[in-house]
Amino acid sequence: PLPSPPLPSVHPYLCDTGPYLPGWDWKVMESDANQANSVLSADSQHDPCKMFVGGLSWQTTQEGLKEYFCKFGDVKECMVMRDPVTKRSRGFGFVTFVDQTGVDKVLAQPRHELDSKT
Repeated sequence: PLPSPPLPSVHPYLCDTGPYLPGWDWKVMESDANQANSVLSADSQHDPCKMFVGGLSWQTTQEGLKEYFCKFGDVKECMVMRDPVTKRSRGFGFVTFVDQTGVDKVLAQPRHELDSKT
């Protein structure tokens, strides 16, 4: 049998530390990193209030992502990364909270579901 696709992951965004969670094997491809770096400043890449959100549904929009994470705290910025040619979601994004309390609340919840994906 084929392995199951990875579950969505939510954790603080640490751009240069390798895998983010034990057993999580998704890696940022160079084109992904270039796209992400083009919209993120050097300071924001180490922002403790910024979270990487992986395993998003293809249907998840920026508005839907923000609406979901607003229940954990004030969201300063959120984005769903898109393919530059097709404009289709790449299945991951970033959420930045106003303060780290939002990040802590997200991490305290063991399971998240957004657009029918857990």
